[in-house]
Amino acid sequence: MRVYLVRHGQSAANLTNSFAGWLDVPLTDSGKQDGSNAGNFLR
Repeated sequence: MRVYLVRHGQSAANLTNSFAGWLDVPLTDSGKQDGSNAGNFLR
């Protein structure tokens, strides 16, 4: 069995360089594309 840990792409907090450890911050369009690309690569 293999386990892959994949972190999301860019979030709105990353874009503004702010801390968001307590919030569920939405992903930017770039972050959504990064996540999609990672999923396709792992498939």
